Amino acid sequence: MLKGKNYYSTKEAANLLEVSVSTIQTWSNEGVLKAWKTVGGHRRISKANVDKMLDNLKEVTVEGSISEKLRIVIIEDDAQQTNLYKQHLEHLKDELDIVFTDNGYDGLIQIGLKIPQIIICDLSMPNLSGFDVLKSIESQPELKDTLKLIISALSLLEAIEIEELPKSINYIQKPVDYNQLRKIIQQKIDSQKTSQQQH
Repeated sequence: MLKGKNYYSTKEAANLLEVSVSTIQTWSNEGVLKAWKTVGGHRRISKANVDKMLDNLKEVTVEGSISEKLRIVIIEDDAQQTNLYKQHLEHLKDELDIVFTDNGYDGLIQIGLKIPQIIICDLSMPNLSGFDVLKSIESQPELKDTLKLIISALSLLEAIEIEELPKSINYIQKPVDYNQLRKIIQQKIDSQKTSQQQH
């Protein structure tokens, strides 16, 4: 990298942030990272933006081993709903590494960093909606095996009238059936344990 330049290449940013190149592309497309393209079509990522993100990541501590715990990112802008998730998933805390975010931008960052096995996302959020988040994660090959749960006050038919949803998602209408949610998560935990025992 040349001294004094104010940008990173996509690959440099991916290496620094320890995420895939496709994650950097998604973040720049969604405005999570400031980026621009050269006349030749090469993407340049703001150095200040990447450095700030690196500083923020240093403050975050990850509990437990990634291989042991099931990683979940929950994107929910309603504080009351977030508290309900925490309450109903409390008994599984030893088996889960959960990150909560209250907006789509932070959700995409955490998804890129964690590569979670489960993403739980609200649809109706300001700025970057659940629809936008879904579009972004559908294009990331490293998330092809991730279980995507959409939880919304809208019925599935109402949601589809607004925008087409990917076929790979699971849809739960609010009020949330927490027994159903816990069952889905427990199945994923059991599946991960079986997979780890086979390796």
